[in-house]
Amino acid sequence: MEQVKAGLARLRAEGRFDGPSIEGVLTGAGLAEVESRKPGRLDTNAGGGLLFCGNSGIGYVFGEHGPPRTTVEAGGGIADGGCLPAPD
Repeated sequence: MEQVKAGLARLRAEGRFDGPSIEGVLTGAGLAEVESRKPGRLDTNAGGGLLFCGNSGIGYVFGEHGPPRTTVEAGGGIADGGCLPAPD
């Protein structure tokens, strides 16, 4: 998780908030099944960035990265078996 935080901090310093850059940080940190997407109408806590997640093999690392804020959390999968809920 610390590698993800450091990588996203680097992206923030460079002004980069795009999906491929975020996914590059996640895969570079050793996560699999990475994805990023814009928030959908069902994402109630979204704050203006892209949502992301990746599988660590033990659980998931997920959060949001955008100009207003960056968050990184760890936890289990969701009920439908993924790491991000369907956007709509």
